[in-house]
Amino acid sequence: MQPRDISTVVRWHLDHFPDSFYAHLGERFMSSYYRTYLNEPHAFARVIEDREGHLLGYLVGSLNDFAHRRSTARRHGLRQVSTGAICLVARPSLWVPFLRVRAIWYARRSVAAIRRQFRTRPPVDTFGELAYVITHESARNTGVGSQLTESYLSAARRAGAKWAFLVTPAHQHVARKFYESRGWVADGDRITRDGAPLCAYRLPLSLTPGA
Repeated sequence: MQPRDISTVVRWHLDHFPDSFYAHLGERFMSSYYRTYLNEPHAFARVIEDREGHLLGYLVGSLNDFAHRRSTARRHGLRQVSTGAICLVARPSLWVPFLRVRAIWYARRSVAAIRRQFRTRPPVDTFGELAYVITHESARNTGVGSQLTESYLSAARRAGAKWAFLVTPAHQHVARKFYESRGWVADGDRITRDGAPLCAYRLPLSLTPGA
């Protein structure tokens, strides 16, 4: 993924996840968010294009989630916080849900990020998180999603991850069947901070093809 891809990636994200809090913050925040995956040693950001250079699909995720979060907090934390604050100021209607649902969580997450800066020993159970994978409607059922997912899993395996993790909206049955058909195992239910139900999946990388 290159900086020139960000505008298209953000537009697709807003189309597919319009009700998420990040989406409500707008294109500026989402652009800043996706840039945290570019040129990061512990992140994965890949696109697939057709011969004319049109985007067919993209995937972003972490190869070592602990290391990626620590690096993101150190290199992009201040920019992310300031960008989010600017977007909140520009959208007063978001202040109530932010203060009611997210303010305390973000404060705790910031403290945890600071603590990680001084933590020298990473967790033993290293894992990667597949954050987002989206394919264009014209590329559905063409193998683009599988190609992106397999390339991510191969990269995570090479990075030393023992397993991969993801969450997907509970109502997206097509996505859930896609992961289940490829060996991902259900790992319980989750709920977003806005109350939307999610389904979690994990995949032991030592059991995946090519391991």
